[in-house]
This record gives sequence, C-alpha cells and structure tokens, in this order.
Amino acid sequence: MTAIADLARAIPIALVPIAGSQSKKIRKNDPFFVQTIIARGVYEGVDHTWTLGVGAQWLVSAEVPEGRVYAITKALWHDNVLTILKDGHPLGEMIRLKTALDGLTVPLHPGAARFYRERGMIGLAKPDPAQPAKAP
Repeated sequence: MTAIADLARAIPIALVPIAGSQSKKIRKNDPFFVQTIIARGVYEGVDHTWTLGVGAQWLVSAEVPEGRVYAITKALWHDNVLTILKDGHPLGEMIRLKTALDGLTVPLHPGAARFYRERGMIGLAKPDPAQPAKAP
C-alpha cells in the first residue's frame, strides 16, 4: 500500500473498480476473493472504490491445542482489540466478525470452529468450515 499511497501524494491517480458481474465471475472461479471497498481517503484524492480483496487468515498447525486457539480467536474479536485495529489503520474498521468467514477456503481449526459455532456463524444452516471441502 505504501508505494501506491506515495504515488497518490505525488500525482493524481484513479483506481479501476471491480464490481458487479465482473466481480461475481471472478469470485465464482476463485472463492477466496471477497467483495470489498477501498474507503475514501486511503489514497489521497481517491473516492470509495469497489474492488476484490483477500481477507486476512490466521493459520495454525492442527497440533495447537483447541483451547489455545479458541482463546486466541475469542481475544481477537474482543471489543478492545477491534478498537485498536480500527484506530490503527484505515482498513481496521473493515474487520468485522460478521464477515470473518467470507472467502474461507481452508478448514477451521477446531478451536476457531468452536468460537464461530458458539456465535451461530457455522452449523446446520451453511457448510461447516471446520470440515474439509469435498472434491467435486
């Protein structure tokens, strides 16, 4: 981001949006992409721009104890941590629990799955990311 931000401070730039049917086509083939927006002000002189992004994913070994991963996942979503993330970076305000599993293409660790299941984000209504995907 720094190189683009530096460029935007030096000369006017425009970002090409990725949205609508173009976005849907890309996400159908590559489901790890999520629809997102680059907020006004992230780059000097650039208005809100729809684009595709890849969510941050925290990966751990299956060997890490379930309780530890559960505690870390729970801590990540604590209000105090979310405030720090929001205040620390322009994109921090886009980190939301409700979109935490968007674009997920790998199985969740059982500790993380437990956290999201307790919040009703996975279970019977939709595929459980804790289970490995089945090959077509």
